[in-house]
Amino acid sequence: MKRMSAAKAKIMEAARKRLDDRYDLGDKPVSGCDHVARQGRQGGARVKLADGWTWEKLAALDPDEVRAKDVYPAGFLPLPHPNHPEGGMLFPQFHIDELKENRRVATSRGSTSTFGHPRPLPPRVPARDLPHDADRPR
Repeated sequence: MKRMSAAKAKIMEAARKRLDDRYDLGDKPVSGCDHVARQGRQGGARVKLADGWTWEKLAALDPDEVRAKDVYPAGFLPLPHPNHPEGGMLFPQFHIDELKENRRVATSRGSTSTFGHPRPLPPRVPARDLPHDADRPR
C-alpha cells in the first residue's frame, strides 16, 4: 500500500500526459445544448492527429497507406491501464493460483457460481423469515 501510494503521483502524471498526447481535453461546449446538471455538451473531434495531418487528408488515404505512413490516430487505440506498465492483462502466477484456489473453495461449498453465495438461495424467502413490516404477496 505504501509503495503504491508513493507511486500514485508519478503514475497519474504519466496517464495524464498520455491522454493529453492523444486527445484535445479543452472545454469547448456547444452553444444552446445543455447536458446533465447544466454542463455544456462538448463539441468537435477530440482525437488528435499526427502533426501536419487533417481529417480530410486522412480520409483521402486508403487503409494500406494509413498503415504504411503510420498516421492512424492514437486516440482510437486502446488505452493501457495506468498502473499496468507491461501493457496488458498479465497476472503474476501467485495471483492466478489464488484465483484457482478461490474457485475451488467456492465450488466445494456447493455454490452455483464461482464467486456467488456459498450456498444456493431458496427460490422464495419464506414468510416467517421476512420482517413483520415487509410487503408480502397476498
